[in-house]
Amino acid sequence: MRALINSTVVDVSRKLGLTQEVVEETLERRVASQVDWSRFDHLGVLGIDEVSLRKDHRDFVTLINRRSREGGEVSVLAVLPDRLKETVAAFLASIPEHLQIGYFKPAHTKRPLKRRRETQS
Repeated sequence: MRALINSTVVDVSRKLGLTQEVVEETLERRVASQVDWSRFDHLGVLGIDEVSLRKDHRDFVTLINRRSREGGEVSVLAVLPDRLKETVAAFLASIPEHLQIGYFKPAHTKRPLKRRRETQS
């Protein structure tokens, strides 16, 4: 899964010696359609990458990944079905308020989100 960050499905299939279909099917099976937010005390740093599923760069998904504060491990949180601004904004709006760090206000929310301070453990 992490191999897809900053790469296309075609690139990953070549690197791993797999067919493009196998990489796509693995992607679909490995990522849940909903994020279980209860697994997280904090999110760390979020990354957003668009990945082309096809070589012609017409079929995209968006990978949402996180880098944890402790150890810097990267994990994929979600694979969004397209790269539209509205899709990404809806995902960001689904993040529970207690996990939101910093300022962001998805366009369709009516209230600004409060800035939360990270606490040192």
